Amino acid sequence: MRGLRELVFSTTNRCTARCQDCPIVTDGASSNTLTSQQMIDIVEEVLPWGTLSLVVFTGGEPLLLGDELVKTVAYVSKHDISTRIVTNAYWAHSEAAARQTLERLKDAGLTEINISCDDYHQEFVPLEYVRNANIAATKLGIPALIGHRIKQGGKITKQSLSKYLGVELHKFERGKKNPDHNVINCGPNVPITTQIESYSDTSETGDLTWRGPCASVLKSIIVSSDLRVQICCGIISNSVEELYIGSLKDDNLLTIIQRGNEDLIANWLALSGPSSVLEFVREKAPEIDLPTQYVNRCHLCNELFTRPDVREVLHEHAAERGSMVGLMRGVLDWMSDDWAPQRLETRNQSPGTTSAPDNRES
Repeated sequence: MRGLRELVFSTTNRCTARCQDCPIVTDGASSNTLTSQQMIDIVEEVLPWGTLSLVVFTGGEPLLLGDELVKTVAYVSKHDISTRIVTNAYWAHSEAAARQTLERLKDAGLTEINISCDDYHQEFVPLEYVRNANIAATKLGIPALIGHRIKQGGKITKQSLSKYLGVELHKFERGKKNPDHNVINCGPNVPITTQIESYSDTSETGDLTWRGPCASVLKSIIVSSDLRVQICCGIISNSVEELYIGSLKDDNLLTIIQRGNEDLIANWLALSGPSSVLEFVREKAPEIDLPTQYVNRCHLCNELFTRPDVREVLHEHAAERGSMVGLMRGVLDWMSDDWAPQRLETRNQSPGTTSAPDNRES
């Protein structure tokens, strides 16, 4: 993994909401929650690498961890690493309660809070709670961003939310200087389940750069609540085994990261993107009917790796791309000063022959 910049803790698969599209929280699944000591131990391993700049706490709902979360934020912050929490604001049932919760996190060194707000989350969390959290963050000087997923025909929009909050919400612009408060990041919902509406025209709702390399794979990783390690922080079905490169129950993070560096699919996605995989599948099996438009890279990745017919093609032919992907990775490592524990070995890492442990959940 070249230059690990961002470490994401999917702290728990518990949540106060049950959004119909959520790949993390599923009814009937066993409950898993990371402890503060587990997260601190992982951060301690990463610190000497010298590239970590951000630790993100998501879920499920990370605020359910209580003191364990506060303790971990404090540890990370004392090492001058930025911290972000992604929450649905279930805890902000009053302005006083919101301030009390955020004051503790600010004192611990929290850098930023992201508040989820859309038609999906607000089935379970009153909109008033979002307002309380936003007000408290603004008054305390904690940079806050509202994460909004667009729902076709939905009631909650940027305009309606601005009116309800009584402020002008500024649209988040990636790569540019954004205000610290009253910022909203609007994006299409990724249709990873049959319950979610799909989009037929990405020019209206989606990211038109889905054809490029994935900037998340091998740059940021997620440690799941069950200690499995994922190669990206994208929104994709957790049944996709290519997401996982190992478990911290079996190996340390360095060993797992080296495994990720050797993984053909991971490097293919990082260097050329899922659109390259799509073109390869179409070349090998033109009879497979695949959509021509996608919401974003996550949508395309999910489409590819959850389809048995596509997986069969990749299982049979993916190794044919090994030499090319290995060469691209080698050149990139040679040109870059980023930390890279090990270069790609062009072995067969097609679906069904992953190098990760066999004890993954299905």
